[in-house]
Amino acid sequence: MAEIDKKKTAFMTKSGNYYYNVMPFGVKAGKFLGFYLTERGIEANPDKCRAFFEFPTPDSKKSIQSLNGMLTALSRFVTKSAQHALPLFKLLRKDSTFEWTKECEHALQHLKRALSEPPVLTRPREGETLYLYLAVASEAISAVLIRETCVFCEQSIARSRNSILADRKDAISRSHGREETKALLSSPHHHGTNRPANKTTPRTARHYRTNAEMVA
Repeated sequence: MAEIDKKKTAFMTKSGNYYYNVMPFGVKAGKFLGFYLTERGIEANPDKCRAFFEFPTPDSKKSIQSLNGMLTALSRFVTKSAQHALPLFKLLRKDSTFEWTKECEHALQHLKRALSEPPVLTRPREGETLYLYLAVASEAISAVLIRETCVFCEQSIARSRNSILADRKDAISRSHGREETKALLSSPHHHGTNRPANKTTPRTARHYRTNAEMVA
């Protein structure tokens, strides 16, 4: 590694800051920000998926908090994650007592199945047209950024917002989708297109049925 380039490889650890004297070559995959970057694209961390899959049935609110924390790190690899995990989120409400129901068990098993074979996400190419699909349910909103399925983003709607009008929920979904999209395109492991999203075109899901089902 040339002296002038060593500082460009610097990284931080708990024990201190380091840089490479010799740069490894031929590495086909690497862990970065909790994800695996491979030739295929951006993949879920298999260790985190395995930990979630092997997580025992929760028996307290504390264990639910741990489970939901694990799910948050993997949520973009699960379609409609907020909607499917809603029974688990409800157990964390201050005014609720912990009761593990069949609905909770069904939700947990569904999420485990989804993370047993998580999808591979891809990065957008410069100049490429991306499609943002939105879906609004009674207690969750979701969006998916499509080229070949780039990312899933979902957010639970608090009970205080359940009575809002459909157009208001759509606005929340659009806003949340824009925030997730901006974060996706500006993250270190994605290429920024440097093009503002200044064109919105309403489209039906007719020609993208498979992709649309991810949020529908």
